[in-house]
Amino acid sequence: MSYEVKFNEDDGIVEVTYRGTAALEERKKAVDEACALYENTRLYLVLVDVRELVMDENALEQLIFTEYLTSQPQFNVTNAKIAVLHKEKDNPYAFLDNLVQLKGQNRAEFSDKKEARDWLRGV
Repeated sequence: MSYEVKFNEDDGIVEVTYRGTAALEERKKAVDEACALYENTRLYLVLVDVRELVMDENALEQLIFTEYLTSQPQFNVTNAKIAVLHKEKDNPYAFLDNLVQLKGQNRAEFSDKKEARDWLRGV
């Protein structure tokens, strides 16, 4: 799998884009990189693009990743707003999305990038 993490200074959104097969350790590294970009910010706006992700993790690995993600201070309930961008009717993160929403994370799903960015910015 490959991933890219970039920070858009104009709107304060970090974009994490995944391509190929998902590996747990690489996904954790992407979270770490996204968190490092936000060291001095109060509200974390994150767009996770999984349109080119091939999910190859079992339920236990997805649970481990969920625990890792939600344990980061940047991604706690009050600090983060996360938009997941996936192909229409094909969300490889569906299981993960359900888990993090149960933990109260402010997260929404989109198939349109503009709608996702607008939601993050509160437009």
